[in-house]
Amino acid sequence: MRIRHPLALLAIIASAAAATGCSAALPSAAAAADVASRFSAAIATEDGAAACGLLAPGALHTVEEATGASCPTGILSLDLPSGGPAVGDEAYGRAAVVRLENDTVFLTIAGGQWAVRAAGCTPNGDAPYDCTVTGD
Repeated sequence: MRIRHPLALLAIIASAAAATGCSAALPSAAAAADVASRFSAAIATEDGAAACGLLAPGALHTVEEATGASCPTGILSLDLPSGGPAVGDEAYGRAAVVRLENDTVFLTIAGGQWAVRAAGCTPNGDAPYDCTVTGD
């Protein structure tokens, strides 16, 4: 087989290398499960500051707006479930979902690491999950 367009081949190789490099830099599904578990533990121990430190900026803003209080106080007033241990995790690029024993948590990349985008989520049939905390 003869390569007729070496520049095209070089472009394909460079694109593949760049894509591999980008995906390798993203945190793993296991790292998402760790963040979701730490968030759940913070809620269980009523450590609002620790829970809010794990929220994505949009979720933090939503908690403050919905409760009319600072995030550390407001998040504890939302009656979120104590999620329990992780029983499943999946990551898709910059998004992840972690199923805990008593909760489902959605995460996004913020500041180069996983952050909770939605929590207190329950399945809603064929419709999207119904979540107590949501944000971008």
